[in-house]
Amino acid sequence: MLARRNRTRAAVYSITCLLLLSCGGPRVFIGEYDHLRPSLVAAAMAMRGKPYRYGGTSPDGFDCSGLVVYSYKQFDIDIPRNSYKQYKASKIIYEQDLKPGDLVFFRTNSSFVSHVGIYVGNNRFVHAPGKGKTVRVDSMDDDYYRKRFVGAGTFL
Repeated sequence: MLARRNRTRAAVYSITCLLLLSCGGPRVFIGEYDHLRPSLVAAAMAMRGKPYRYGGTSPDGFDCSGLVVYSYKQFDIDIPRNSYKQYKASKIIYEQDLKPGDLVFFRTNSSFVSHVGIYVGNNRFVHAPGKGKTVRVDSMDDDYYRKRFVGAGTFL
């Protein structure tokens, strides 16, 4: 009886996965990668000091969404390439529910999401801030970021 129930659960899970993939839905089930949060943050933090480069997705240079893609890719988690698509594809969470490894989104130069960082805890995030700068950690309490904060999301 237990074996049949386990086979049934496995079949339902497989069918659900196939349906989600065929509809272009998420490839990751939220909560599935919670155990990776500390390692993901460490991977992003290890990139501090790397130069900003528009379109960059490697330690040679990053833009904001490229740093996020690179950090998640270290753990075989594929997410959209730009900050707006990351915002739209992530599971939206309340700011008070942020955990290390979640994403924080900002409007820095437009009317839609144009910047992203990885939350590291204690109201701080790591990001690639812009031309002439390097990957660094900033506070979400900084007036600049507080005024431009749009929301938070997760792929974990």
